[in-house]
Amino acid sequence: AMWLAPLGKAAPAIAEEPSSDLVLVDATNLLLPSTEKNLNRLLRKLQQETGLKLRLICPPRGIQDNRDEFEAWLKPFKKDLSVSLDTVVILAEERFMARAQTKIPLQLMSIQAGSRLQERFQYRLTNGLLISIAERYGNSDSVAKTGPDLAIEQATRNVAAAMFALIDDPQV
Repeated sequence: AMWLAPLGKAAPAIAEEPSSDLVLVDATNLLLPSTEKNLNRLLRKLQQETGLKLRLICPPRGIQDNRDEFEAWLKPFKKDLSVSLDTVVILAEERFMARAQTKIPLQLMSIQAGSRLQERFQYRLTNGLLISIAERYGNSDSVAKTGPDLAIEQATRNVAAAMFALIDDPQV
């Protein structure tokens, strides 16, 4: 199908269609359905408008530290997520450290940029920036106040904004 572009010129419909890639996996329902829908839309828009990929993965509790178990869980999604060296991945999981009779919450998320993306935007998309976003929104005090849903949403929106800015202002 062709869409009518301004001035009566036909533009290919492909430019209007969002990516069919899977952009978000929430295995533990950390996100409300409305948040998941909004973030899905945002991550697809980011990829469509900039070509940059941001993925949000919320694995089942307790597998993040076991590489084999995590890889086995991720395998069915891996191809559809199309994670590569030019992708930023937000990994969110509620984790606790047991101490005596209490469970101490650990940071909710980590954010990592693939090496090709780091090379391409060397001084503008730094690990320091991504770590600061993860710490600001994912620290236990912040999550206790906002809840994991809002914490993940705010972090994801901040990373997406930084990625849009990379393309919007290439001189920065």
